Amino acid sequence: MTALAPSRFTAANPCPVCGGHPAMPHGKGIRCVGFGTDDGYLHCTREEHAGPLVASNGAVPTFAHIDRDDCRCGLPHIRYGANHGAPRAIPTSTRRIVQRKAWDIKAPEGTLLGRHWRNDYSDGGKEYPWQRPDGSWTQPPDGTASVLYGAELVAPSDPKWAVVVTEGEKAADALRHFGVGKAVVVATVCGANTPVSSEALEVCRGRRVYLWPDHDDAGAAHMRQVADALLRIATDVRLIQWGERDKDDAADFVERKGTHAQLVELVKAALPIEPVAQTQPSKARAAMPRVEPDDWPEAPGPDAFRGFAGEVVDAVTQSSEADRIAVLANLLAAFGAAVGSGPHVMVGADRHTARIFHALVGDSAVARKGTSWSPIRTLFEHTDPDLRVVNGMVSGEGVIYHLRDADGEDAGVSDKRLLVSEPEMARVLRATTRQGNTLSSVLREAWDGGKLSTLTKHSPNVATRPHLVVIAHITREELRRELVDTEIANGFGNRFLWLAVRRSKLVPEPQPFSGDAVERLSRQLSDRLNSARRLAALDRTAEAASLWRDVYGDLTAAKHGLAGALTARGDAQVVRLSLLYALLDGSPEITVEHLRAGLELWGYAERSALHVFGMTVGDPIADNLLSAIRTGHCDRTQLHDALGRHVAATRINEALDRLLAEGTVKCESIETGGRPKEVWSIGI
Repeated sequence: MTALAPSRFTAANPCPVCGGHPAMPHGKGIRCVGFGTDDGYLHCTREEHAGPLVASNGAVPTFAHIDRDDCRCGLPHIRYGANHGAPRAIPTSTRRIVQRKAWDIKAPEGTLLGRHWRNDYSDGGKEYPWQRPDGSWTQPPDGTASVLYGAELVAPSDPKWAVVVTEGEKAADALRHFGVGKAVVVATVCGANTPVSSEALEVCRGRRVYLWPDHDDAGAAHMRQVADALLRIATDVRLIQWGERDKDDAADFVERKGTHAQLVELVKAALPIEPVAQTQPSKARAAMPRVEPDDWPEAPGPDAFRGFAGEVVDAVTQSSEADRIAVLANLLAAFGAAVGSGPHVMVGADRHTARIFHALVGDSAVARKGTSWSPIRTLFEHTDPDLRVVNGMVSGEGVIYHLRDADGEDAGVSDKRLLVSEPEMARVLRATTRQGNTLSSVLREAWDGGKLSTLTKHSPNVATRPHLVVIAHITREELRRELVDTEIANGFGNRFLWLAVRRSKLVPEPQPFSGDAVERLSRQLSDRLNSARRLAALDRTAEAASLWRDVYGDLTAAKHGLAGALTARGDAQVVRLSLLYALLDGSPEITVEHLRAGLELWGYAERSALHVFGMTVGDPIADNLLSAIRTGHCDRTQLHDALGRHVAATRINEALDRLLAEGTVKCESIETGGRPKEVWSIGI
């Protein structure tokens, strides 16, 4: 080691520990007035970099770091030389540690193995040094994590308790503080890129284990490796799926005020992981089948995947985690966009063409919503490269611009086909509530097939005979948060098919969708598009017409609550879906098979809406009353208390009358010898 000469730090020779020097501005937390000595010590005045070091007793306290790679602060300081290891970059004057945290890592029997530090820097960087019990610094011996954080807590717990495995100590601490009931929380400690040893996981033997990965591809792959090892020793292994943003983890769930009720739902919906026997050795593991949780909507029957539509879905999902329903919906939507407004079904004076709007409802990354669109887009890029696909909707004027008619020197858009892929449907729902925003009205008119225009003088564009198709993505939490008004659902939301989707299976190494499969399906798709574009009005066969008469009453029956409002256009949606199935099959008429396929997919859309909204009615007062009544029988006083006693009686009466009319609640009058007492309870 080469020692520093004894001198004060300067701008030309800043502190190697923190990068500071005396000339830096006061009050910013970045200044250092320390010095170096000829015995190899760096006397830094910044406490946030000190770790376990103790301050000196001088007039200006300093912390004595040693100028080598095993300083007790937790970081190596190799500026002028090194006795081993790679040199570390010289700190800059703006890079500093803003937060430090350490976790004691113990063996299952409780012996201290070391301390794992986390240093968060001002530039967003992180370092994770390891400290031995004797204070020296090290790294995991062979790149494999040989112990779990919290392993010492498992053995003393009740053998019937489950084990929750998170990625990182921070997430584990957050869950423990939050409280998880009869479970022990442990964590992997070396990051998503480091495999966990079988020895470390041995503490989970004979237990039910829940894995909670970070919400990204690396986290999913990391827990896949953990699951593979656990399947040999645990009684049950399940995957908790949660995430609103990229890299979300259990700590983010707690930080964003997640509730214990929501945690219970996540645990109930956890995906069981089962081993799959392989017929021959392979680098890529076989995909694991999915088991649906109890509250997940029942999947559509095989009729929904009939004919050419089913053939495409099978080919796309053979080596993909995409949801079959999402792939199917995207195929139908893209085909309808490519066909154009020629083929149609007349219902009275209304002309229904092959255009649909749908929204895929699922968790951000693990639902694989984007994965379900990419192969379909690839097919149509081969088949119809002229089909315009744009991303995102901001305003009604923007939609009209992409479909505008010619006007003077503006040649406009001659091809009125447009497919919009909206990855942030929550943003669209928020936009529809803003005063003056025209997006909702334009989308309603586009779904209906009318002329698009606005009354604003700054946007005089007009679009006649537009053929707009929308594919949107949203999470369940966003949908429940943003769509809270029945008027929005009735006027805008029920033009969409809301489809609950999620990862269909775990495929660590999916094969690319390319080559012969794409060429073959593209040729077939091209033939069906050419046939469909030659058609005009399609009618139902006699058998299909008979079935339509049988189901029409159910499709048009009044439905209650937000779920009912979102599914109030069942007859029109089924007309369009059955038309799309017929066109995909190259049929000049709608057969009973096409109608059954449309009914199956529509039934799933109805169940998805109930899955998201349940009994929610779309009136905040009524919904709060309903929540109170669900907890048990309530009288009037208890209902007033549930609303904080600040809601007028007339407003409560209106909400209760609505719930009564929908059959959601019931009221019993009990004689008390005086004024009868009302007791409210759940009606359905």
